Amino acid sequence: MRRVLSILSGTGLLMLLLAAHCFVLPEALAEADGTIVKLDGSKQAGAIRWLNSAKKYEIVKSGATSEILPSDVADVIVPKPLGLDKLAGMVNAGQGTAAIPELEKIVEKYLMLQWDLPATALLLKACKETKSTKGLDWGKKVADNREGTSLGQTPDFMSAYMDALIVAGRGSEVDKVIQAMIQSGKNESVAVAYLKRGDLFVARGNHKDALIDGYLRTVLLYSSVKEIQPEALFKTVKSFEELKQATNAEKWRKKLLAEYPSDPYTAKLRSGI
Repeated sequence: MRRVLSILSGTGLLMLLLAAHCFVLPEALAEADGTIVKLDGSKQAGAIRWLNSAKKYEIVKSGATSEILPSDVADVIVPKPLGLDKLAGMVNAGQGTAAIPELEKIVEKYLMLQWDLPATALLLKACKETKSTKGLDWGKKVADNREGTSLGQTPDFMSAYMDALIVAGRGSEVDKVIQAMIQSGKNESVAVAYLKRGDLFVARGNHKDALIDGYLRTVLLYSSVKEIQPEALFKTVKSFEELKQATNAEKWRKKLLAEYPSDPYTAKLRSGI
């Protein structure tokens, strides 16, 4: 023991302390086994890592490592995280606050690995329950990482992200996102953009423009984007009610009830929320 202490004394101890002080942990990696589909149609399978600071993928297979830039990637396919469905059920049941810690772990582990989009959408919805802006940092990181790539963003994620921005009073940022989505020309993106433009008008107390340049545009021109139709119809009804136009409200109420009888927005309509 004395010999060990002697070795660690003086210069030896100083060098050891300096080494410990200078040691830097490597960046946390988002990593999962899966397949990257490139824009040229080729596929690479293995342990996929997303290096966030370097903004690139690494794939490790049989001891060999290759690098791929996100601009060359068409899709990333990895298995669904365990427990994500349960967490989604908690959020949809109004118990999102309890799901937040686990959702944050999934977003971090699966950053740019397919499942960060639905997990972040759930995280943003969960944070909305308590009017928390905690999920916005993750939302921005997920959105920024995909900017300029072919990986895209799902309507559910973009809707949840813009909802969070609106709740946080950051309407000018929402305006910029909406313009970018409309200019993309992608049907799903444009439909979500007009839906959120309606929400932005409502947040500003303008139900008339919310209908004209938001909800009705989404319902009438983008009916093929089924994923957001129940929300657009529900909000159309509510805006007509705010404008005291009962006949128009009833027209769209019947459409929502008839075409989406099992949707959560239909349940909200029935309950009078």
